[in-house]
Amino acid sequence: MKKKSILIFAYYSYKDPVFQSAVLPYFIDFPEKEKYHFTLLTFEQDIFLMSESERSTTLEYLKKNNIEWVNKKWHSGRFKIIKKAFDFIYSLIFTLSLIKKNKVEIIYSEGFPGAIITHFLCQLSGKKHVVHTFEPHADYMIESGVWKKENWEARLVKNMEIKIANKAFAILTATEAYIKKFNFKPGKTLFKRVPSCVDLELFQFYEEQRIQKRNFLKIDDQDRLLVYLGKFGGMYWDEELFDLFDFFQKNGANSYKLLIISKDDSSQFKHRINDNVFWISSPREEVPNWLCAADLAICGIKNIPSRRFSSPIKNGEYWAMQLNTIIPQGISDDYLIAENEKIGFVLNNHSKTEYQKLLNQIESHPNTFDKNIKARTFVENDRSVTRFQVMYHELFQL
Repeated sequence: MKKKSILIFAYYSYKDPVFQSAVLPYFIDFPEKEKYHFTLLTFEQDIFLMSESERSTTLEYLKKNNIEWVNKKWHSGRFKIIKKAFDFIYSLIFTLSLIKKNKVEIIYSEGFPGAIITHFLCQLSGKKHVVHTFEPHADYMIESGVWKKENWEARLVKNMEIKIANKAFAILTATEAYIKKFNFKPGKTLFKRVPSCVDLELFQFYEEQRIQKRNFLKIDDQDRLLVYLGKFGGMYWDEELFDLFDFFQKNGANSYKLLIISKDDSSQFKHRINDNVFWISSPREEVPNWLCAADLAICGIKNIPSRRFSSPIKNGEYWAMQLNTIIPQGISDDYLIAENEKIGFVLNNHSKTEYQKLLNQIESHPNTFDKNIKARTFVENDRSVTRFQVMYHELFQL
């Protein structure tokens, strides 16, 4: 039987958390995997280098899933524009030979700039291009302050987004909002919604973990523990998180405490941390156990315009843990989902008036702090990797 050959072009390192959560899960235990040969191309950074033992184990693991792993070195740092130009040219030449060797029919790329390189690969080779996590990346970076509008990277990515979408075989984007924004003509480019999916085996609620973690933190049964999972700065909240928490503490009918799960340096907020604030730096596999201790979750993403088209994975992880979630207005499709599915609350802005409105909603709702099985059910139906693997299988057969 002739196998369909798919190239997975991932401009990430294998151990990069983005690759591990946004790329790899879709191709493990793939439907009818015996019909496919997947070639995985990654670009390895020094900080993610593997030992020989790790590498050998990884190769064997991937082989069982009909994935052949090829990797090259990632270049960055000083003289970045020169190094990226080298990566671009070298990647084209090397990958074209890989396409020919493995008789690749479809190239699957993840995000930018991988999608840019893959766009030119497909133009040169005539292969179909499937783009995953197609979002307004340049706008994210500009609005969060990482790039300036006139930055060469910003201008390049912005110009390429439309070109890639117009030429791609299929675009996999995070929200219905972005599909509507592009308004593609039927039959030209396939446009599919693929939100950030959740590892449902890892993110599960266990009562024994709740008891253990709350005992560790010395939190009483009547205390309401808010949880924030993620980073600070850029597109994420900074002082806003503590402003909201302080308002809840001073004005709420309940006794509130705050758990922050972040690898960021807590010293930047030492002026805001007190006995009611806990800061945990946790490995990913332990995160669900800490979430078990929580009563209400917070999505602390700034409602900059481009975030309307994203799909924060943390929301799905909160919901998988049966947590009602506070989501800023304008974030993804999720702020609408939170209200429509009755699995969360929307914060319109950072004013005391809105804080009071939110607090009233939370404290007047009889089940705010209970485990919300509807949230878990929603994620199982909408954000399971298995569901979208079936979509991929159907797409690759077209």
